[in-house]
Amino acid sequence: MRSWTFRVPVALLLAVAVSPAFAQTPAKEGGTPNRVTSTAAASSNRQPATDQPTSGSVPAAAAPTALHRGYFSVNAGYQGATNNFTSAWSLPCYLETESVNVGYSVKPGVLIDVGGGVRVWRGLTVGVAVSRYNRADLASLSASVPHPLYYDQPRSFQGTAAGPQRTETAVHVQAMWVFAAARKIQVGVFGGPSLFSVKQVFIWSVNFADVYPYDTVTVSNTPTESQFASKTGFNVGGDVTYLVYKQIGVGGLVRFSGVRVGFKTQDGTALSLKAGGLQVGAGFRVRF
Repeated sequence: MRSWTFRVPVALLLAVAVSPAFAQTPAKEGGTPNRVTSTAAASSNRQPATDQPTSGSVPAAAAPTALHRGYFSVNAGYQGATNNFTSAWSLPCYLETESVNVGYSVKPGVLIDVGGGVRVWRGLTVGVAVSRYNRADLASLSASVPHPLYYDQPRSFQGTAAGPQRTETAVHVQAMWVFAAARKIQVGVFGGPSLFSVKQVFIWSVNFADVYPYDTVTVSNTPTESQFASKTGFNVGGDVTYLVYKQIGVGGLVRFSGVRVGFKTQDGTALSLKAGGLQVGAGFRVRF
């Protein structure tokens, strides 16, 4: 009886001492997978820090700038055409004939261009530009002047004279297609008619001075006359704008325009002179 009574309490004490160890073991073994599972689930639900663009989308930083309703431009440029020409006449002198030939140089020069336009449909813009070219160059002179004392022994002359000047003012009507090439770059391709108004200063006569023994001649003066002519030609070209700040930018212009205008010499001979040519320029742009 004593032996049974003693064994029961000992068995209870051992059960109580061992039970916490068995209780902790499932918790340790089962707890770790639970935490891993929850961490994996959280990781699977977490979105990446950087969103990747979907197929066909354009990043906001590279999106083209929307086209504006209109534009205004001012350019300083250069007209690269060389439109040289000659004028000649003859008149009686000492019972013979005096002949004069004048060579005019119309060389490349500075160009000023101002324009503007409005967008009428999608990228189609209708506008007007005004360009002005002005240059003065020396004219070359060559003449054959009869001798006042000897028949059929003309005196020759070679030299230059100041006075000739060319001024070209052109109004270019332009239909321009504009598109955004990049976020801050807009490109336009244009064409249309151009109304040219041309002023040409001609050497109208050459007065020679004779000094004894009259073997040579010198030029005393070269009176001039201005003539005006206008005619419609054409223009084609392109324009590029880089927006520096909001609606303000800088840009470049390339245009080819041309026409032939008619003038007359002293004896009524018709002259057909070229005007315009290749024009390049750069300046400021304003979009509105």
